[in-house]
Amino acid sequence: MRSYNIILFFILTLFEITSKADKIWLGNIKGYNKNDAKNGYAGIIGRDITGLKVSGGKPYRVHIKGGKWLGEITGNNKNEPSNGYAGTIKGNAIDAIAVKGVSSYTVHIKGGKWLRAVNGYNINDPNNGYAGVLGKAIDAIMIKGRTYAVSINTGSTTSSNSSSGGSSSTVSNNLENKIKIIYNYITSNVPGATKKGIAAVLGNWKVESGIEPKRAEADYVNPPIGAKSKSDPCWDDDKWLSMTGPQIYNGRFPKILKRGLGLGQWTDTKGSPRNTNLRKYAKSKGKKWYDLTLQLDFMLHGDNSYSIKQIKNVLTSNDSVNTLTTRFLKNWEGNSGDKVSQRQKSANEMYNYLVKHF
Repeated sequence: MRSYNIILFFILTLFEITSKADKIWLGNIKGYNKNDAKNGYAGIIGRDITGLKVSGGKPYRVHIKGGKWLGEITGNNKNEPSNGYAGTIKGNAIDAIAVKGVSSYTVHIKGGKWLRAVNGYNINDPNNGYAGVLGKAIDAIMIKGRTYAVSINTGSTTSSNSSSGGSSSTVSNNLENKIKIIYNYITSNVPGATKKGIAAVLGNWKVESGIEPKRAEADYVNPPIGAKSKSDPCWDDDKWLSMTGPQIYNGRFPKILKRGLGLGQWTDTKGSPRNTNLRKYAKSKGKKWYDLTLQLDFMLHGDNSYSIKQIKNVLTSNDSVNTLTTRFLKNWEGNSGDKVSQRQKSANEMYNYLVKHF
């Protein structure tokens, strides 16, 4: 890219709004199959589960890692913090769940495996009263015979070769996780979002950044222009993040006032300080600029009004994938004509993936 939601109720609502960057709700699940990542279990392998909501009107509860068992919940509404879901408003990691009135439920330990299924409801019975190991975060849940959903922690992920749901040849496990987070975020926050529109955005980002939030323009070359690794201090260094086109490209591209950053390579150009605004937005939220969900929040709420309008127009359109890919490149990336065929190919691959998995 080169150019450019009684007093207690209001308190709870405020906390919910200010903590959205810490967690995100995934879609409802009805299945019970650890090999079906689409509808067999709730969660993303490698991401801490932070909330749970279950249908049926029966009691359920969760245990917070490093904390305690929270109170019973009977509701099923992610927008009702008091009795709509189990978990903290901020989004603390969950390490155990107890669900009443079901024949079978189980959890997957983050960095570990699926545990033996249980059917009891007794927080004092670790054998058959609840699912989980206290002290070990969980990243996936299965509940038989119910509709259920989870929220996840949007921090770092760990790769896993098990229970990944069968990645396609063009989507690795790690990329699969990012796509699932992005898809769920967009469909939860953009009414009328279409698979074609989402695919067009993902296809462009695949070319721009590999759909990786921790990217900076030319980060792949040798330092001092590039980065030694993902843990290099340069990723938090204002001077490095503010390198210009002429600094990066030996005097060329003077219109690049600060290098492109993130999923879509937000760039500072004359009258459009998107690199700067991304980093300011991150600081205002107490997050790193390279946090995935922070960038998605910025995309819809912190970017300039023109860019927000353009991305919503693409995301809600049912025009062809190729047309939307080109439109997004021109109007949001601001780099008309750059690698169009490559972007369209990636977008169509993303569309086929979304149709198959979502």
